Amino acid sequence: MTTSNTVRFSQLVAERADSEKTFKPTADMASNARKAKEMRDSVPDSQKGMTAVGLRRMNQLINREPLSLETVKRMYSFFERHEVDKQSKEWKEGKSKGEQGWLGWGGDAGFRWSRSIVKQHSDKKVNEAEEKKSKKSGKDTALAKKAEESGISKSKLEKVYKRGIGAWDVSPKKTTPQEWAMGRVNAFIKDYPKVRFDKDLV
Repeated sequence: MTTSNTVRFSQLVAERADSEKTFKPTADMASNARKAKEMRDSVPDSQKGMTAVGLRRMNQLINREPLSLETVKRMYSFFERHEVDKQSKEWKEGKSKGEQGWLGWGGDAGFRWSRSIVKQHSDKKVNEAEEKKSKKSGKDTALAKKAEESGISKSKLEKVYKRGIGAWDVSPKKTTPQEWAMGRVNAFIKDYPKVRFDKDLV
């Protein structure tokens, strides 16, 4: 497996781990869902709110069933869309379809809970992206400095580096792909122009 495939495989494993995570609703969310059920049961059919999906979510919360990350994301999306309903005349009069739905999805407690989880996972992805960008920037800076000091063009050193990344699969696994690649660059500079590897770049 090439390094790029190894990295992609690691990303897929991490994404699958995230998708398999579950989150247990809080007691406050379950309490709000019960209020929604009681409210809905107390009004005529014409005033009953909530879709089939909303009713299923309400029952999940009442039973405090663990929810997947994707479900939590859908909950957060629901709250983002429907927060404006709290300003309606019907809501203020009480027992509106909007209020039933809001409580059925966990109410304010559910909004805070889902927002916290979504933010946590969003921050994680941002941090991973920034770390990847930082590593790339660090590599570019190092190669630029080595090119200036050695008099060998940066484009040549980048090719050596990429070949080092590709060769890591058959190297002793005491180093990272990046360390192995930079070691190959250092050897290339040290032996230049009588290099053992990458002779086509001389």
